Amino acid sequence: MNNNSVGIVTSKDKILIEKNEDDLKRKIQDNTDTIFNKNLVVTYAYRLFDIRFLYYDTNIIERPRENIMKNMLHHSNLVMVFKRGYDKYAAPCFICDTMSDFRFWSCPGMQGGDYVAPIFIYDNESGKKKTNFSQILANKLLKPLNIKYTDDMALQLFDYIYAVLYSPKYREKYKEFLKIDFPRVPYPTDKETFWKLVEIGSKLRECHLMHTEFDIQPYNLVGYGTNEVVKPEYKNGRVYISKTQYFDNVPQAQWEQYIGGYQPLQKWLKDRKKTILSSEDIEHYKKIIAALKLTQELMAEIDNIIDF
Repeated sequence: MNNNSVGIVTSKDKILIEKNEDDLKRKIQDNTDTIFNKNLVVTYAYRLFDIRFLYYDTNIIERPRENIMKNMLHHSNLVMVFKRGYDKYAAPCFICDTMSDFRFWSCPGMQGGDYVAPIFIYDNESGKKKTNFSQILANKLLKPLNIKYTDDMALQLFDYIYAVLYSPKYREKYKEFLKIDFPRVPYPTDKETFWKLVEIGSKLRECHLMHTEFDIQPYNLVGYGTNEVVKPEYKNGRVYISKTQYFDNVPQAQWEQYIGGYQPLQKWLKDRKKTILSSEDIEHYKKIIAALKLTQELMAEIDNIIDF
């Protein structure tokens, strides 16, 4: 994917990023000399499963990465998020469909920051798009299968790559290489395996974008209280947000599960301490639980198919 860059660095997160548009507008008006422009408000992949609003004023943001981020501004797109470095707990990539932060997927202290590569590159004058995959390398990767790469295959190629990088077998075999360089993708050797991985990769992509129809009923918020996040903690299959309220039936594996540099179930709640969860927040958290569980299941499926 020839066109890529690291994610956005605002250097003013507390002013330019918020969970809702009204609070963002107030902060811009109270803390800057600029006139608030609603057209500059964009959805923003701030942290894992944590989409917020960003005031994308390139005159204020320290590093707006305009050359790449323009392909997500007012355009429908998907973005591969990846980084250099090995992590025994997590795959070396993630996905989003919006602009994203330098630390969207990785956490401070990890080697490097997050690189982003959109699947499609847009011509701002004509509005036409082309795929961001190198035609030469894509054809080389598919040559063993006697498949010729076309732009129509961009999503399937993405899904294959995404599945491979989520293989625990892959991370174990190439861990020494991953410590020093960006993840590389092994060439597929047979069509059956390739298309199976494409299928699982598509499920994983939809899962991480939260487009899957999850069964979230088992994870209801139980107890009495104001829905305020007081002190998140895990006990006996329950994620407590206070002494009297908890999300039920949460597997310990998901509470401890890493994606990138974060344990999403813990990080999401910690970022909302002293916050009263809305009904939408509660539903979203239940979906995160289900997404992590499905991720674990799909990684096992990938390892059952893949052979290194």
